[in-house]
Amino acid sequence: MRILAGRLKGRPLKAPKGETTRPTSSKLRESLFNICREITEGGDVLDLCSGSGAIGIEALSRGANSATFVDPHPKAIQALKENLDNLALKGRVLKADALKAVQLLTQEKAQYDLIYIDPPYEAGPKQAAGESSLAMRLLRALDASSLLKADGILFLEEGGEIEGLETLKSLKLKKVRPFGKSVLYEFFTP
Repeated sequence: MRILAGRLKGRPLKAPKGETTRPTSSKLRESLFNICREITEGGDVLDLCSGSGAIGIEALSRGANSATFVDPHPKAIQALKENLDNLALKGRVLKADALKAVQLLTQEKAQYDLIYIDPPYEAGPKQAAGESSLAMRLLRALDASSLLKADGILFLEEGGEIEGLETLKSLKLKKVRPFGKSVLYEFFTP
C-alpha cells in the first residue's frame, strides 16, 4: 500500500497483519480524494476506525492541516504510529473505541472538514433483531454531534446496504458509490 498523491506520493504504508483491519483500496482512496479535494487542503480530518491510517495520512500528504486517528486495535495503532514516524508526520492518535472517541471529541468541541469512517464490515456476532450495526451507531453518534463542520463531508465505507439512514436528522446522504466489495456513502450537513 502506498500514498497516492501529494508531497509524500509513492511512499509505502505499513498495514497491520491479521483480520482486525482491512485496508481501503487505492481506487476507493483516489475517488474519495477527488471528491473532497477542495476541503482536504488546509482542512482538519478525522479518520475513525483508521487501521494503518491510510486515509488520514493521504490527507496530510495532500495538504490537510491536521489529522486525528482512532482505532481500538493495538496492532493497528502500532502500524499507524510507525507510518507517522517513518513519514515524519504528526497526528493525534487515540487508541479507543470509535463511539467513545466520538463522545470525547464532541466534549472537546473538536470539528472536522472531513470525517472518514471505516468500521469492520462484520462488527462481531450477527446483530440481534432491532439492533443497529456499528456503522449505523457511529452515524447516529456523529449525527447528534457537531464534529462535522458546515460544508464538511463525511464518508462511510461499508460492505453493503445500511438500514436506518432515513432516521438521521442533521446528516444527509448525498451519494452511494459501489467499489467492488465496498460501498462508499457520502454525507453532508445542509
